[in-house]
Amino acid sequence: MIVFYQAMQIFAKKHFSHKNAAIFNTMINFAIWLRAAMAIVKRMFLRILVPMMDFLLIYAGLWSIAFYWQRQVLSLHSATFSNFYIYLILPLYALVWVLCIWGCNGYKKPVVWSRINQGVALGLVLILLVYALLSENFRFSRAVILLGTCWTFAIINIFRYILAKINLKNYPIGEIHNRRVLIIGDEKEVYRVANILNLTITQNEFIGFVYYLNQPKPNADFVGNISQLRDIVNIYQIGEIIFCSKNFTAKDIITLMEDWQSYNLEYKIAPEETSFIIGANSVNIANKNYFVDVNAIGKLENRRKKRIVDIICSISLLITGILTCWLADNKGKYFCNLWACLIGKKTFVGYTPVNEEALSTLPKLKPSILYTVDDINLEIYDQDIIMQLNNLYARNYSVWRDIQIIIHAFKHLGK
Repeated sequence: MIVFYQAMQIFAKKHFSHKNAAIFNTMINFAIWLRAAMAIVKRMFLRILVPMMDFLLIYAGLWSIAFYWQRQVLSLHSATFSNFYIYLILPLYALVWVLCIWGCNGYKKPVVWSRINQGVALGLVLILLVYALLSENFRFSRAVILLGTCWTFAIINIFRYILAKINLKNYPIGEIHNRRVLIIGDEKEVYRVANILNLTITQNEFIGFVYYLNQPKPNADFVGNISQLRDIVNIYQIGEIIFCSKNFTAKDIITLMEDWQSYNLEYKIAPEETSFIIGANSVNIANKNYFVDVNAIGKLENRRKKRIVDIICSISLLITGILTCWLADNKGKYFCNLWACLIGKKTFVGYTPVNEEALSTLPKLKPSILYTVDDINLEIYDQDIIMQLNNLYARNYSVWRDIQIIIHAFKHLGK
């Protein structure tokens, strides 16, 4: 569309007088900016539409539950809910649930049901944690919270089911079967990987080749080279990238994934001289699917999960600090570390310190309280073994791995 307007500008300069051309160019520029503004507004509206509907549906249910509870239970004791509770606390509950769903990538495309329900469960945990901290004067009905949770689980899933049935174009639900894929590598490797893809049961709407070097593409089958990848992703609406491991080191792949994390792409790796492709949650072999765990900590989704773990664990341990601090070696430092994790200056689990050059190949993390070796009883702390543990943690991140290390090395939280 912008190319069309640019052509109009050239036409106006060529066929109209200087004065009239200036008028037409002003009108054309106004049209360009107006259309761009409309596109931005439309995109923003579509992005917030589902979260906004979630908020309204959750609040409507909470309001109805509170009204019913007040009429059927509180009225027997001549009590009512205050306007402060109805018009401030209940909307805050709804907002917490929406933010938790967002934090669990419940609004990421394509939508995955388990992420949404994890968000609702996380919201309940946070609400109950804050509820436990409040004095008796500010503790409102727990029944509304629990019934509201049931309502939220039900209405959010029903709403997603409706979205799936009406095939909302800008909000796909579940697995995307017709994928748009880019293969990055040399000429020989991209053709080999394309043949593997064509033999799998998954259908691909588009398969494009990208040359792995910043050089002219080898032939017309390639859509560009790696320096043009951002434009290629936008133009072809790519959803998945496959790296040919023959042409990339592990460090190169992790670095590129970090650079491109804002695009919400799925990544896979095609090992050299093999007939399978390793993905974020699967290995594709001709006419078969096997599952493995390759889940880099550099992904935006995993960084968000790690931050949520830090927040929940720090709040929980601060609340129970009077009891749990006795399990730590240094009581004073224990509370300092928990507070640092809560405000984002530290994380609970990080890489075990080795030489800086080795750590520079891994995605950066905040300073940590505990290390990857803290739940393993090593007799000899060999640099190679430690680096292998760090690499494993970086490439296969798991929330449960963090929790396992925290539990096993709890006494070291005060170091």
